[in-house]
Amino acid sequence: MVEIMKGTIAGIFARKGWLINGPATEYIAKQKEPKVFIEGLIPLLRIYGSRIIDLGTIHHVLENKEELENDHPDESEEEGEDISSDELECIPPFTLECDNENKPLGFAKNFEPSFKVEPGYSSIESSITIDRDITGKSLCEGEKTDFINLFNSRFSKLKEIIQKDRSPVTSVAQLRSGSRQLYDSNESQKLVGLVADIRSNKEGKVYGFELEDDSGTMICIIPDEQKGPKPIPRDMVHDEVIGVMGRPNRKRDRFYVDGITRPSINWSRKNNLCSEEIYAVFISDIHLGSKTFLENQWMAFVKWLNGGFESGSELVNKIKYIVMGGDVADGIGIYPNQKFDLDIVDIDMQYKMLAKYLDVLPEHISTVIIPGNHDAVRPSEPQPALKEDIRDLFNSRVTFLGNPSMFQLNGVRVLAYHGAAIDDWITIRSELNYTNPIESMKQMLDRRHILPMYGMKTPLAPEKEDYLVIDPEPDIFLTGHTHSFGVDIYRKTLLINGSTWQSQTDYQKRHNFDPVPAKVTVVNLKDLKATVIDFMNCRPEIQNINA
Repeated sequence: MVEIMKGTIAGIFARKGWLINGPATEYIAKQKEPKVFIEGLIPLLRIYGSRIIDLGTIHHVLENKEELENDHPDESEEEGEDISSDELECIPPFTLECDNENKPLGFAKNFEPSFKVEPGYSSIESSITIDRDITGKSLCEGEKTDFINLFNSRFSKLKEIIQKDRSPVTSVAQLRSGSRQLYDSNESQKLVGLVADIRSNKEGKVYGFELEDDSGTMICIIPDEQKGPKPIPRDMVHDEVIGVMGRPNRKRDRFYVDGITRPSINWSRKNNLCSEEIYAVFISDIHLGSKTFLENQWMAFVKWLNGGFESGSELVNKIKYIVMGGDVADGIGIYPNQKFDLDIVDIDMQYKMLAKYLDVLPEHISTVIIPGNHDAVRPSEPQPALKEDIRDLFNSRVTFLGNPSMFQLNGVRVLAYHGAAIDDWITIRSELNYTNPIESMKQMLDRRHILPMYGMKTPLAPEKEDYLVIDPEPDIFLTGHTHSFGVDIYRKTLLINGSTWQSQTDYQKRHNFDPVPAKVTVVNLKDLKATVIDFMNCRPEIQNINA
């Protein structure tokens, strides 16, 4: 038996440039103090020079220890990389059996559970109902008509939401061709359209915008002085759909704004709840295959789900679902020279490893996986589910959906989106940042759209239907991508940014960003109460209950 990831014995050697086989790893693992043994072995191996370590190599350098040290005194005294005690003291809950080429074959448990995991909801079957998913439905070819269809789909969907108050809406064409009585009337008119252009003064204050519907465009002017009880929002973004109340000028080529409405989710609605107390786990950004993948912390999480810790055991027996919000693998060629940051340079192997991890989860737990920008799918959103040959690596308890996707877990509606659009929201809004991605999620919910602004950093596929419209309202909204973390409630929707299982990368160091890794959000689907559990110390630490 041998473990081949960072944080295991072979991972320690791999980071130093050595490949160690199974028998050699077993031999080291059986030593009384593996950490001390490795620290003494590394200087000898450095002198010996071979990059392939087997049992014979270890015996040879130990038997010739004095000779090697005498022949190369300077090299033998060279200090190597310190080995964290956590790397060997946090024993992973599973070992991975490999063949002679270190290809994974399967897991075996090497720990005694603290308690027996038995589902506490035997009367309820797993029920994953898909409301919206692009997988198998992508029809776009990049033609002009595709772009027209995309924006027509967005406009019609969001216009219908804005018109739910049943107030009459005037089209731009009707307003332009209307009679003098329309101007003389004291009644306010209502337009609904896309924000096609935004106009601001030298100080950056927005004073107007161009609104476009399916009949034409209209210049809308926001007055300097506040007239109504509510301030008129000036934080419009391009291509969002809004409702505008006001009056036209005499020439009917300007529209003076009295108020603006957005299709924001309804705070007075009733949540969809499960009839029984069952739990769902929400995580994201595993980045399996990266050298900075936190294997010890991930293994502690897997061990916890298998009854390996007493802490939080009252939750484990009621967990029915795990939802993974994308970037489950680190991918290949996502950015220049990524291969130097990888422990596993084969994309199929990255997914095989993840499949092995999920194989050892209790059989009553079902998993939902959506892709992210590091996964093996097209970069344009909406992204379809992982391709079939990857899905075939996983057991039948895993459901693959696109990004974004809307689905129900025993009736509770979940919107799962990886979160690449958060980059774009932060770019255009100075008050938004990566430390608090929840605020960007609120912007999406207010506009009922994940990324209205076309032509930003995140590529958008011009599908016939706009899959980034948020309809109907979700009970739970999951994102990832930022490697931050957050839990909040906004207008009765539970917002979760799903942490990461990757330590700080070189890119993050250059940008002075500290990730918030190894956090898990467990949600009771009966009342949407959340419990946050931190695995950074390789054990479950309940950090926050009923967030």
